[in-house]
Amino acid sequence: MHYLTKEWYQLAKMTEEHFALAELQDAAVKSEALFETLYKHAEKTAVEWARRVYDSDPRDLFIEPEYEVGNDQASSRRKKRKRAREDEEPISWGELAFIFELVREFDERPPFDAEAERNKFAEQYKQKLETILHELPPEILARIADPRVYALGYSTQEVYFLVKKWSDENRRIVSETKEAMQAAMRNQAIPRTLRRQFNLRNCRITQQRWEGVGAAALAKDASSTPGTKKLVHNLILELDCSDAEERVDRVIFRDAEILTDEGVVGLDWLRDELYRTENGYEVHILCGESPLAELILRCRDIEIFSLSETEGF
Repeated sequence: MHYLTKEWYQLAKMTEEHFALAELQDAAVKSEALFETLYKHAEKTAVEWARRVYDSDPRDLFIEPEYEVGNDQASSRRKKRKRAREDEEPISWGELAFIFELVREFDERPPFDAEAERNKFAEQYKQKLETILHELPPEILARIADPRVYALGYSTQEVYFLVKKWSDENRRIVSETKEAMQAAMRNQAIPRTLRRQFNLRNCRITQQRWEGVGAAALAKDASSTPGTKKLVHNLILELDCSDAEERVDRVIFRDAEILTDEGVVGLDWLRDELYRTENGYEVHILCGESPLAELILRCRDIEIFSLSETEGF
């Protein structure tokens, strides 16, 4: 990556660090009792929230609240909802089946596992503490009496303002770098369709494989120079884009040459940079999030397929 590097991505996560902090003057002195109290409170809050989510009955989404009959405002709301329902499309059988499946899964769910949630909280807290120790500048760490308390979201006023100043500076750097990248991308002669389709953030790379195309196929490709290669290697990335904006299942990089491959299978597609070259494209993909890994390649062409186009492929 030329702009959106691993370092940039890590910095981007540290632009609002102060928002998670509550001022606590007792944090000026390291105290085992304070840490234990704060940790137990945070753990209890996390478990209670997880329980509320776990016990959220999907039927409640489809039951309208009751209002007092004599309340004119409530009557007006009912009339508006009725008109809105009359304008809505009838619910499809597929949507109805999905709702019934949600209800069935809720009714058959096992008992809430509080211990599993406590373990989950402990793991998340451990990761937060490790991030703090690794990412915070030494001059700020030196002002923190107990990083364990800071990781729970508490600091002195002095530390809060130091972190806010650092976060603001991070935000400036992240923003300026992103603007520079966007300007560079606008200067690339990328076809409009490809630029629109190459929006694969949050897709998970499930498979990476090579495909060899023989000389006969190459000869049919008018965009290639005859006799330059007898075998073209296409790099294929299979994707799971269920959590992404685009419904893409496969990307094929025609006549690809890998420059850097840090192992991206099983990781989410986070950021990318696409450059035009004399013979095609140079592609930079940042994946992660733990660990972060890059895939950099050059190719002659890029083809992006949806599920309907890949059936029987």
